[in-house]
Amino acid sequence: MSTGTVLLVQESATQRAHLSSTLEQSGFSVFQASGASDGVEAARANRPGVVVSDISLSDEDGFALCRSLRMDESLKDIPVLLMTGLSDAEDVIGALECGASGFLLKPFSDEELEARIEFVLSNPIPQFVSTETPVQFNFLEAEHSVQSSREQSLSLLLTTFESAARHHEQVSRETLELKMRIHELERQLGSDAPAEAVPTEPAADAGECPW
Repeated sequence: MSTGTVLLVQESATQRAHLSSTLEQSGFSVFQASGASDGVEAARANRPGVVVSDISLSDEDGFALCRSLRMDESLKDIPVLLMTGLSDAEDVIGALECGASGFLLKPFSDEELEARIEFVLSNPIPQFVSTETPVQFNFLEAEHSVQSSREQSLSLLLTTFESAARHHEQVSRETLELKMRIHELERQLGSDAPAEAVPTEPAADAGECPW
């Protein structure tokens, strides 16, 4: 049974209810907010062990929420997990710049949600070090600045790659299973149409990051 306090920030009331119920059944104490501003106020009223926020919110995005927490002296060390489809590599840059702790890649299972929260709660690392010299770098012809601790930045990159690789492996496996079912259906129907060759293993390297 898990323990810990989670602030869940999600615009959709249906999704909030589902995720909250899932976490509470696993032993977490959960309180909720529907937007970035509400999330910051909720964190000030009842400091959570971890914040789990969607990137897409009604007022501001999850990056803005994370930046607001990092600017608050009493809240800046709270781990922040961002829920996203991670369809754009710039999401990773945004997470680094705002000081997020990691991603939850959609769609994710209840088990993955619980495991990621337990990991950040049981492996505390410096989230934000305002006295460090910011790391400046160029990406896609734009200048970026990261002031999160080196440990936090490395952790985010590693967990992001791990999640992306796991999702890529799952998609490859599901694609293979679908091709096998189509091939079997064509065989049973005696289709004269040439069937696509069925691979014996996923064609793509499961460790290759999809973006």
